Amino acid sequence: MKKTINQKKRSTDFTISLANEFEIIIPSDYDHDKEVNRFLEKFTKDFYRIEPEIKAELFKNASVKLKPGNTYLAKIFTVRVPYENIMGVEMKKVIAFLKKQELLLVGVRGLTLVYELKKNEFLKDNFVVSFEETVFDGKYSINPVLPCLQSLDSEYKNFTFGSSDFRMSGGSILCFCDPKP
Repeated sequence: MKKTINQKKRSTDFTISLANEFEIIIPSDYDHDKEVNRFLEKFTKDFYRIEPEIKAELFKNASVKLKPGNTYLAKIFTVRVPYENIMGVEMKKVIAFLKKQELLLVGVRGLTLVYELKKNEFLKDNFVVSFEETVFDGKYSINPVLPCLQSLDSEYKNFTFGSSDFRMSGGSILCFCDPKP
């Protein structure tokens, strides 16, 4: 059963609301390093379009590694920007909000797992992005490649990537919370 909670953070230039949350169990055969390629091999035929630039190498330094058998609480937030700020909100402001909530930025692997296991939990007629924090030489940063699933006619059929300097003017964001013990 879908559980909808409405928590809002007001700002002068955007509103973030929790639109949905649900549990997701990471499959026992999940392999962090192979997940992107496995997903592309299995589901390419299901999509209207997948950008050819989507490659596992773009996501090899993820700081969050989901563990097989763990149960996570997935959260989908909607972002609304008032008309007077039609150019959108900077990603760094959205990420600051997410980090304050102590959410896991699960990136492309979060999107692929939810698509495969709980696709009906995505919001209809929308797009969903999932940020990923990377670690390189001991320094953490947001991956400049931003995975995005887009729905067409209530079906998620576009799998694209944007840039993390993209200005968000709507849509939704997928994050996970720490696993239950």
